[in-house]
Amino acid sequence: MLVATATLMQQPPEEIGFRALLDALAPGEGDDERRDRARRPYNRVQLIAACVEGGPAPSQSEFRAVLCRDLSEQGFSYVAESPPETVSLVLALGDPNDGVYYTARVAHCSRDGAQFLVGCRFTGRLTTSPG
Repeated sequence: MLVATATLMQQPPEEIGFRALLDALAPGEGDDERRDRARRPYNRVQLIAACVEGGPAPSQSEFRAVLCRDLSEQGFSYVAESPPETVSLVLALGDPNDGVYYTARVAHCSRDGAQFLVGCRFTGRLTTSPG
């Protein structure tokens, strides 16, 4: 369970278990010139919350469901009804009770019909304080 007193740890996502997750996903359809790693389809509802780098972790009540579009070792995208209010986010991947929390920064946001497509780059992993 996420503890409100958790702090943000800066650790590259490649070193924190992404390879197994990506291996389980379908192969990607190619790279975009802005990306150094292939993104793979990841059409799943996940939880995100706004955060402040180096600040306290968001509480469980601050997370909201979004539909992710794709995922790579370096980032992910999701669709939303409005643009993000902050540039720093926390993404909960996996089961909400036993998930892994990654920090990310918004890299771009563009209108996609009636919604917005938000692209984010991972910056680290959220860790909880002891106890």
